[in-house]
Amino acid sequence: MTGTISPAICKLTRLSSLTIVDWKGISGTIPPCIASLPFLRIIDLIGNQLTGEIPADIGRLSRLSVLNVEDNQISGIILRSLTNLSSLMHLDLRSNKISGISGVGWGGVGWGGEHFYK
Repeated sequence: MTGTISPAICKLTRLSSLTIVDWKGISGTIPPCIASLPFLRIIDLIGNQLTGEIPADIGRLSRLSVLNVEDNQISGIILRSLTNLSSLMHLDLRSNKISGISGVGWGGVGWGGEHFYK
């Protein structure tokens, strides 16, 4: 399957899970409006061709427990707003083009290119 993630997905205000795994033909960016979906618990987008950055307001998703964007072409930096995700249990950013972490306030956690370290 090929295509993009349409911003129209953000009209699904009760959406709790976004799972598009290993389709390889899904490209484009993650719509920034995804951060406005208050019930979203799972973002699992492993194994596609997604580009761009993780949406800046991702830290608003207080119920998010899984953020998996492994094996894409995501670029930019890891946002400090990820520390706001108090329900986050699984974070996988491997095999992307992420260059580091932003700002201060990571509680001694650093980024080693593929993994966090303390």
